[in-house]
Formats: sequence, C-alpha cells, structure tokens
Amino acid sequence: MNLNNLNNLIELFVNQANKQNKKDIFLEWLNPSNKKTYTWEQTEKNILKLSKVIKENIKEGDRCLLVSENRPEWFVSDLAIMVAGGITVPATQPTQKMIISIL
Repeated sequence: MNLNNLNNLIELFVNQANKQNKKDIFLEWLNPSNKKTYTWEQTEKNILKLSKVIKENIKEGDRCLLVSENRPEWFVSDLAIMVAGGITVPATQPTQKMIISIL
C-alpha cells in the first residue's frame, strides 16, 4: 500500500476494509467486565450509520468535540465525524482527580 495515494484516514480505513474478510474482528474492547468485538463489516456499517445522524446536525467543517474513554466506539465516532464533514476535536475523559483540581 502506498500511503502517498491516500488523502485521509477515511480513505485508509476503506482501503484496508476492502482487503479484509468482512467477518474478521477489527475492533475489540479489552474491558474485562464488558468484552465487545466488532467485525470490519460492523465497524463500517456503524461509521456510515452514525455519520448520517451527525451530518443532519452539523455543517461542513464544524468542529465536533469527542469525549470518551478509550473504546471501540471512539474510533467509530471519530471516523463518522470525518465522513459527515466535521472536524474531530478529541478530548480525553477526565479523571476524578482532574475534575476535583478544576473545581
């Protein structure tokens, strides 16, 4: 794969998704109390489904704040924002210590 021919992360994901077995696991949440897995096909469908909802609520180039712990849905949300024409502004989920220091 020549990365010089790809313009963004969406193209990279689609390029890779087209090469994979759609039923293979792509994303996995390693939370011991709630193990979730998503295939390439599920991930692609979730990105497209969420991007439609986002596109109805933003304008091209809008900044979208994304606050989440590290989990598969973060990846889906990030790409869905991009597909919808938004710009992801990532923010990590604050810890209790961070919240107390702010207050």
